[in-house]
Amino acid sequence: MMNPKQIERRENDYLRLQELCGQSGGRIAIASVTGTPPTSYVVEFTGTMLGPTAAGPHGVRRTARFSITLPPNYPDPGADPVVMSIGPIWHPHFFGSGRFCVAKVEGEVLPFLDTFVTLIWQALVLDPSVNSGSAANTSAKSWQIANAKHLPLDTPDVRVPAGSVPDLVPVQAVNVSAPAPAVASPRIRLRDAGDLSPSVTRAPVPVTARISWR
Repeated sequence: MMNPKQIERRENDYLRLQELCGQSGGRIAIASVTGTPPTSYVVEFTGTMLGPTAAGPHGVRRTARFSITLPPNYPDPGADPVVMSIGPIWHPHFFGSGRFCVAKVEGEVLPFLDTFVTLIWQALVLDPSVNSGSAANTSAKSWQIANAKHLPLDTPDVRVPAGSVPDLVPVQAVNVSAPAPAVASPRIRLRDAGDLSPSVTRAPVPVTARISWR
């Protein structure tokens, strides 16, 4: 059973995520919510992303949906949201099972959900500031390295209104002959996540958080 602080945090997360969607210019939308307060979401992202499979062409996918499940003890340390792709995905930050590669989060309390969803967006569009030394999908990582000059595939700032940034030229498939990097134990570190207090109810401040592998 959730305690009052967990309930309040989930309610705040829902409000902040709704506000993020409203500021995203149509790039992020809540497709469905389960529970009161929410225990899981289905979130839809719209933008230029890698194709769903290695067959390509890459860089022309427009929409993708993901389930985000909050563990019972969320937002306690270590209770990271579980993100799963709904449908096939071929991407450096996603395992073959479709699960987003998330691990250690810095700080005593997890970032608010709007910050976490922003990080997912930045990973999806292959923002170069998302530093991935190793990867959940090594073949997709090799493709990313070969196409570095074309990245990001879309604007990393999800709060930029749609139409204010010119559409990027779609990236086409590239044959990668370089050996894939060795598979380590990939983990995502969240940085500069802003105010992490679990009881804040104010409107969210735009955050450009960063994730890196270690």
